[in-house]
Amino acid sequence: MNDRQLSSFIETAKLGSFSKAASVLFISPAALIQQINLLERDLGFPLFNRTNHGVTLTENGVHFLTSAKKIISLYEEARYYGLNNDKNQHYHIRVALPEEGLPTRFLCAFRKFRQEYPQSEIMFPFFPFSTHLKAIANGDVDLSIAAEYRPEYIKNLTFIPLMRDTYSFLMREENPLSRLPIIHKEDLRNQHIITGHYDGIAQPFKDALPSYAEIEELDNAYNTETRFQSYYRDVLTIIHSSWANNFKPYFHVVPSDIDAGNIGIYCAKSPSKGVKALVKLLADI
Repeated sequence: MNDRQLSSFIETAKLGSFSKAASVLFISPAALIQQINLLERDLGFPLFNRTNHGVTLTENGVHFLTSAKKIISLYEEARYYGLNNDKNQHYHIRVALPEEGLPTRFLCAFRKFRQEYPQSEIMFPFFPFSTHLKAIANGDVDLSIAAEYRPEYIKNLTFIPLMRDTYSFLMREENPLSRLPIIHKEDLRNQHIITGHYDGIAQPFKDALPSYAEIEELDNAYNTETRFQSYYRDVLTIIHSSWANNFKPYFHVVPSDIDAGNIGIYCAKSPSKGVKALVKLLADI
C-alpha cells in the first residue's frame, strides 16, 4: 500500500469513474486501475463494484474510504513538516532535455519541486537521447526521463520505472487511420511505418510491430527531419505515447494499444539529496 494507490482510490470513490479519476490525477486509466488492483490485493477484499455505468464502493470500500483519507492526511502533515525544515536547501539539478522535449505529464513535478524548494534551481541542458546515459555517467547532467534500456547499457546508473507506456503514431490528417480513436496491430496491415534506431533500448520499435506492416528502420535515432517524413511522405512514424502531446501542433497523433515497455528515470547510483527529492516527486505523478 502506498500514497499513490490511496489517492487513486479516494479520487475514484469521489468521481465514481476510473477514467474521470485518471484524468484528474494526470495518469492513464490503465495505470489507475493497476493501482486500485494492487491496493485491493494488499487489502484482501474488493473496494469497488464495477459496472458498465461506472463504479460504486463496496461495503468494505465505504469503511476503508474513511481510513484512507486519514492516512493521506497524516502523510501530508508529516511531509509538510519535513519540507518546511528542508525548504531552504539550495539544490542545483540538471535534467537532460532531448530534441522532442519532456513528457508533458511530468512537467507538474518540476513546478512542484520549485514550490517546495524555492531556493533551488532546475536547468534543462540539451542532449540528444542517444547521449543521455553517457552524459549522466560523465556528470554532465543529473537525470533523464527515457525508455528503458537493457541492463548491460546502464551498469553504472540507476533506472527507476515510472509507468508502462504504449506507442502512438504520427501521420497526416488525410491518412485513413487518422479517423480511428485507437490503433490496434491489425490496423497496421500494409502500412509504411518509420522507426528510429536506439542502441540498447530494451524494447526496439520494430520488435513491437507486426510482420505484415512495411517497416523502415532508420540508421540512427529520430530527429526533427526524420519525424517530419510522416508529413511530406504520407507515412506513419511510431513514437512513445508519453511524448505524443509534444507533436500534436504538427501532426495528427493516434494512440495505440501496443505495449511500449517502461518509461523511467535514469540517474547516478548515488544521487544527491536534491535529485532524490525530485525523483520522488516524479515517481508520485
